[in-house]
Amino acid sequence: MKKKTKIEKAQRDVNLVLKEARIVLTIAGNCVIQTRNPAGALGVIAIIGPADLENDGHLEKALLCEIGLGKSRPYHAAQRPRAARRNGESNYLRPREKLFSLNKQQYLLVAPIIFPLLQELANQHERRRETKRKKVGRENQPFLIPTPNTWFFQYCRFRGVPKKKNLILKKIRFEPALEGTRFAVSRRDDLFLKDIYFGELNLNTQIQRRLKGFIYFIDKALARYKNGFSRDFMRLGGVKEIRRYIWRSSLSRSPHLLIESLKYLRKGQKNPLWPYYVSHLIPWNGEPTRERQLADSALPGAPSRLGGIKLRVTTSLDGRNKYKTAIRDHIVFEILPSCSEQS
Repeated sequence: MKKKTKIEKAQRDVNLVLKEARIVLTIAGNCVIQTRNPAGALGVIAIIGPADLENDGHLEKALLCEIGLGKSRPYHAAQRPRAARRNGESNYLRPREKLFSLNKQQYLLVAPIIFPLLQELANQHERRRETKRKKVGRENQPFLIPTPNTWFFQYCRFRGVPKKKNLILKKIRFEPALEGTRFAVSRRDDLFLKDIYFGELNLNTQIQRRLKGFIYFIDKALARYKNGFSRDFMRLGGVKEIRRYIWRSSLSRSPHLLIESLKYLRKGQKNPLWPYYVSHLIPWNGEPTRERQLADSALPGAPSRLGGIKLRVTTSLDGRNKYKTAIRDHIVFEILPSCSEQS
């Protein structure tokens, strides 16, 4: 790409987001200036700052990063909402190009502002949802999910059931599910990805508690086989049901979380059934997942940057959609409302 063409595209993208982005963060020296445009047609947070070009070129203002709000995707085209359409202006907002990224100094400057801002937006969204629930009379009817620390297996024999065919009984208690607010970030913004996965894998106590209950549930179901068995593992009673249960779980959409759950297995690799876990139930080659590698390589000070934020990633890092037919150029994550909003 020619230098002149790249400069022109960068200036064109900056002018567009300054006019249409909902929130713009401008890096000026050691300061970050925040500008809000509630009427903006681009549902993104745009970060603008200095950027270096090849051959010692320099731009004072370039689009360094975009974070999608709600269903908006970073750097993608958009249509101007009907209420915001103006005479003489096109309703089509063209896509921006990912020409630049935040460097470490810029990221460390803007990250302590970005994550509290995302938490604020998640809290506002939760308040709007609560108001809507009250209007339709559903404030006392939350969506329920199983509480993992109460899961257990019980093998019982019933009258009329052959002795060899034990049935699996499950008693699961339920708790209200917390709804998160959706955001999206480009897969090329490595510094953001590292902090996002650090927050999901190390700071989200709700996910940690669920993984502990998930693996304890399975381990207890297989407890009777820990002293040995005479048949093929896959032909043992209950194993097929357990595999079906694993891949029907919502965790199956996040394979890295399934692998993370193995670290909560009792006795870890000394568990007598460890080889069967990693070969038949939760396939794993023993190497850290790419998500774990990103989390472990986050810049120092990640807990203080993220604060008490609770987030979870809802799409795969490899970019495949759920139908395996297309590749995304971004990942989607949710932020749960803070404790003050949940009470």
